[in-house]
Amino acid sequence: MRRSVPRLPRARARFIAVLLAASAAASCGWHAGLVAPDGIRSIGVEVVTTNRDILERGFEARFTDALSRAVSDLVGVPLVAPADADAIVRGRIVDYRRRSGIRSTQNRLVESGILVRVDAQVIDGRNGAVLRETGKPSHVWTGYALGDDVEENEAEARNRALRHIADTLVLDLFAPRTESADASSTNEQTNAPR
Repeated sequence: MRRSVPRLPRARARFIAVLLAASAAASCGWHAGLVAPDGIRSIGVEVVTTNRDILERGFEARFTDALSRAVSDLVGVPLVAPADADAIVRGRIVDYRRRSGIRSTQNRLVESGILVRVDAQVIDGRNGAVLRETGKPSHVWTGYALGDDVEENEAEARNRALRHIADTLVLDLFAPRTESADASSTNEQTNAPR
């Protein structure tokens, strides 16, 4: 006599298969595949510095966290403490400001925004040499609606800007480079006004 085994509905079986595949991908240390410079087996992220005229409290720590997360997610080498790293990402917040925004027909401010401008370098942790740098500061403008939740909206806009700019810096610093791109980058930096 044949026993009847309950069968899972197909949608549920597919969901379980996708869940198992996602768990396997997350547990194996998957990265986007950006490569570190030759000989670099670990990367650290220093606490980001800022210009003294930027008075946004705790901004350096939030950007350091976003930059560490971007390095961990996008670069295929382990993230370690800067003192133990073969290479160190050194970031600097160049500018942070609010813009006046958009006004209604009654001249009430209904939307505002923030600008974040940053630059970064990859430093050889063994000898202090600059391995790569962004060349010029990267920036992002992001807006937010005003109203009852102004502080929450601004905080979310700030977090969105930090995630975006951190990903942009990491992509700029660790994107595969050709010899001609490295040479032109070096020429641009050499010829740039200081």
